Amino acid sequence: MKQKSLPDKNHKALAELGCYLHEIRFSNGLTLHDVAKATNLHQNSISRAEHGFNVTLNTLAELADFYQISFHDLFSD
Repeated sequence: MKQKSLPDKNHKALAELGCYLHEIRFSNGLTLHDVAKATNLHQNSISRAEHGFNVTLNTLAELADFYQISFHDLFSD
């Protein structure tokens, strides 16, 4: 089955979200392992989110909860 490609604006939004998540983790001095252990998410899932790949809402919700930010803040400018 051929995978659908995302429009450019969606790629940009995912990339910006990923940068935001990475900045939060980095500014708190956390490794991927630290976040994975605390959230029960796999390190690959966290890395994919930080690199702007398509991830599940559950992953984003878990990260928002862990970083104590609102889900809305993940998507605001």
